[in-house]
Amino acid sequence: MLVTIVTSPEFYSRSAYRSKVKTPFELVVSTMRALGATPDTTPRMVQLVGRLGQPVFGRLTPDGWPDQGEAWMNTGAILERINFGMNAAAGRVPGMSLDRWPPAPSLRGAPLPAQVDGVVAALFAGDVSTDTREILTSGRNPLTAPADTTAPKRVAMASPPLGLPALVGLALGAPEFQRR
Repeated sequence: MLVTIVTSPEFYSRSAYRSKVKTPFELVVSTMRALGATPDTTPRMVQLVGRLGQPVFGRLTPDGWPDQGEAWMNTGAILERINFGMNAAAGRVPGMSLDRWPPAPSLRGAPLPAQVDGVVAALFAGDVSTDTREILTSGRNPLTAPADTTAPKRVAMASPPLGLPALVGLALGAPEFQRR
């Protein structure tokens, strides 16, 4: 049965690639791994997972949390996930900071295009959409973009410069990082 599943065309189809949204628990763990944070089994991590929408032991039914994103994904959850990524990269989440992130020393003084390339290589193995790359390069907050798609796109921020923590935070909030 496994051979049939793994060798099926659907298994490797583009529509199946990164099609599932990470659970809040998976998001916290993958962010910790990405930033080289030490495992934290304190109640603050449990609270963080709960704030992201999956309280530990908080499921009312005995079947456990579903494996589909509809159980915790909504507009507020997306905003919370982006804020979590920004806070983690800025060192505002206990145990998480760019100090332990291996690419940080070489990227800190690099120009913005090199920083974007380094972040994309480190967090996404070089595979991001053109929209994500444009947001990372411009520093434009995707939540403050004009709702009208015919309106001109906002110009990249002139000051202050984006900075590596904000760049990594935006990357952690990107759709590619939110999916598994």
